[in-house]
Amino acid sequence: MPDRSASLNPTAVRPGRRLTAEFWLLPPLTAALPLSAHLPGWLSLACVLLWGWRLALALGGRRLPPVWLRVILALAAVGAILLHYGLTLGRTGGVPLLTLLMFVKLLESDSLRHRRFSLLLAYFVL
Repeated sequence: MPDRSASLNPTAVRPGRRLTAEFWLLPPLTAALPLSAHLPGWLSLACVLLWGWRLALALGGRRLPPVWLRVILALAAVGAILLHYGLTLGRTGGVPLLTLLMFVKLLESDSLRHRRFSLLLAYFVL
């Protein structure tokens, strides 16, 4: 009898479809590309490193980082933006913060709901 649990789970990935199943990782990267000319180099590098880490985890079939590490990354992102931009309100500090947190969000996207939110966030950043 065939295993129907994989067909009922919308986030289940068949072995031959791993790369196409991780196609959802591209919109956040393409949303950040036009902004990279206006962002500091360290921030663009951090975004690319976070994206590459998530892609490596997905393609390798490894587990996502623990919650405590994701919290530390989010707090470090906020701290780095505050150090670089100060307490600036508006687009000057908000867009870099939202862009960096979008890539931190990728590290916790394990369900279809999180993936949809990441896509909407990429659309909003763009």
